[in-house]
Parts: sequence; structure tokens; C-alpha cells
Amino acid sequence: MRVKRRGRSSERGTALMLAIFAFFVISVLIGIGFSIIGGSRDIIRRQLHYRAMAENVARAGLIEAHSWLRRQTTQPVTNFNPQRDFSNPLDIINDTDDPSIGIVRSFQIGSINNLWGRYEVRKANAATPYASVSKYNWWDKNVPSFCEDISDKRLGSTFAGTGNVWRMESVGYVYVLIDPNKPFYEPPNRIVASVIMATEFQRLGLTLSAGAIHMNCDQHISVSNKGRIGATGEPGIVWHGSAGCSGNLTTSAGGTVSGSPQQQSSTIPLTFTQIFGVSKDQLKAMADIYVTNVSDLPSELPDLAIVYIEGNASFSRTNRLYGGGILIVDGNLTLTQNSLSKWSGVVVVTGNLNIGDTAYLSGTVVVMGNNTQVHGSGEVAEIDYDGDILSVVQQKIGQYRMTRAPYRLHTHDTSRWFIYPKQR
Repeated sequence: MRVKRRGRSSERGTALMLAIFAFFVISVLIGIGFSIIGGSRDIIRRQLHYRAMAENVARAGLIEAHSWLRRQTTQPVTNFNPQRDFSNPLDIINDTDDPSIGIVRSFQIGSINNLWGRYEVRKANAATPYASVSKYNWWDKNVPSFCEDISDKRLGSTFAGTGNVWRMESVGYVYVLIDPNKPFYEPPNRIVASVIMATEFQRLGLTLSAGAIHMNCDQHISVSNKGRIGATGEPGIVWHGSAGCSGNLTTSAGGTVSGSPQQQSSTIPLTFTQIFGVSKDQLKAMADIYVTNVSDLPSELPDLAIVYIEGNASFSRTNRLYGGGILIVDGNLTLTQNSLSKWSGVVVVTGNLNIGDTAYLSGTVVVMGNNTQVHGSGEVAEIDYDGDILSVVQQKIGQYRMTRAPYRLHTHDTSRWFIYPKQR
């Protein structure tokens, strides 16, 4: 008996159908994969976009907080308490939109999709601190955010509690405003991203006692040939180290040192922290101009600036020193003969100081090196104490400055779950 075999054409037809089906399945899977990749890319792009927006909003809050600190009439600021008062049209106070929280502002970012921004620079006792807030639907109740005086942490007990250093935090929100009659966090309004940024603002102190020049007890000052060191009603030279100590002073050929008394001792050490309330590195970071070579200085120095020169500095008539504020020379400072140099304010030299004629330093000078020479020739070389100039320096330059670049503390976004409603 013969058995019929299935034809080869039938087998080929079945294989072709299986291949077509497999190709179809693979095509669908590839399409789904590309769709997932494309969706993930859009989600990531949206997250980064809104996160960057929220970060910029938070930075704006830090900028306004800085401005608030600097414009307060009582310095240093010991209480962060922004106000809002429109009762007197001649004296409107508009520090914030909500004084119960701190510094608060809301503003529209763009007309498309009704995007708005809001920053909050919060008081320590804000109306709804994050540790207990519920109405904001905060995603992490354990992330506090507020401003505080950290003078004791940064400067030690000597300057503790005086408001010299403030740590400021700013929360930046990006949200979609659908119903302006409801708070920004209540539906149908929706927060899509939020970032907490922080930085530190430090007030530059000036705690030197009165005196034309300050030096350590084991140093030497030579004043000769129309060189002058003088102070009216204040000490000419202040020697630092121990009670009753005195350094080595020599005068010759018409050099003079005047003051009341001419020389005085102090037990306060000559350190940057003691003089300015900040370390040398902090002062370097706060400087308006920082150079490692005199040739890199601008042709005209700004008025009342902090100028920091790291290394030896020499000024002559062709590149004279002329300006005011705080000059720091981390090395030796030389003002050559006939340099026509003039500086009003504070001069701090970590090395030696050599001043030739036609040079005039008014305010106060600090020399931490071993030797100071003040010597004129045909003209006068002079260091003169001026308390009024130092007061101006303290008021103008001593205002709060940012000592740490803004950094991100916390980030959150809900854009991956958010789809914009259609615009009406």
C-alpha cells in the first residue's frame, strides 16, 4: 500500500507564512522600541528643560536676597525679616509678596502653556516650613529650606551672632497656572519642577584699631629723607604681639613719625581673620580684581574695590598705583622713587614694604613682613592715618558679598507625569 506524501509546495507555503508572521512581530517590536526611546528622550528633554528653568528662578531669588541684605540701613543684618507695607504712599515697602514666608515673588515665564515661576527665600520661622507643610504637597517633607546666620560656624566665636555671614536658600518653582483664583500648588494648577539653590553672603569687617601703620613687634621700620608716618590724635605706629612690646624704629635725614602716641602696642595678632573677619582665601575669592602680576591690572582701577595681587608688586611712574579701597599684596610691595602713587583706604602687605617719594597712602597700612622703608628724596613719601576714609571703605566695600557659588541642594520635577491641557 502506498502512502501519499505532502507536497513540497505546501511546506514552502507554511514556512513563508511563519516568516511573514515573524517579520511582522519583529517589526512591531522594533516600532515599539523606537517609540519608547523617542518617548524617553522627550521625557528627559522636558525634565532638563523645566529643571533648568526652576534653577534660574531659584537663582533670581538669591540675587534679590543679596540686594535685600545690602540695602538694609542697619548693618550688619542680624534678622532676616522682609516686609511689605503699602500704607504710606511716600514710604512704600515692597520686599516681598508674602512676608510670612520671606522673600516671595511670582512672575510669568512665557505666554505659551501659561508657564509661571516663583521663588521663595524662606525665613527660619516661615509660615509653612517644609518640615511640616502639607498644602504644597511637598514630595520630601524632610528637606528644610530657610536662611540662617552662620557667622559662628564660619568665623568662630569672635564674630558669632553678628550677622556677618548669612547662608541663603532659595526654592524655585516652575508651574502651570490654569486657574489664577487658586494657589499655584492646587489643581488644576500644577508644579512641574522645583529646585533648591543655596549660597553664602559674607560682610567684610574691618576691626583694626586706629593707627597709620600696623606691624609685628619683631619688625623694623626705617623713615628717612622726607619720609613721613603720621596720625592726628591717633597712634602713628601700632606694634602687634604682646602688651608693652615695641619694634625697631629708626628715623634719619628728616624722616618723621608723629601721632598720639607716636607708638603703641597691641596684643591682637595681625591675621586676615582678625583684620577682616575672613580668611585670606575667602578674601581672595571676594576680590573685585585678582591678578598674579601687576601687568595684568587694568589701566584704571575702579573706585573702592578689593584688589588682590598674589606675588610681589612694584609700581613706578609708568604703571603707578592710583585708586582706593582695599589693596592686598601677597608678597613685597615697592613704590619706586617718583612713582606718583596714591591709594586711599587699606593696604595689607604680607611681605616687605618699600615706599619712595611722591607716594601717598592714606587710611591705614598693615605690613606682615620684616621690614618697612619710607624714604623720600626731593619730595615726600607719606603714610597718613585717615579714619574718615576707613569708614567709607567699611560702608561701601564691607557690604555683603557672595563667598560661595550658588549650588543645588534638591531637585524635583513632575513633568514626566504632566501633559499640558489644551489652551482655550
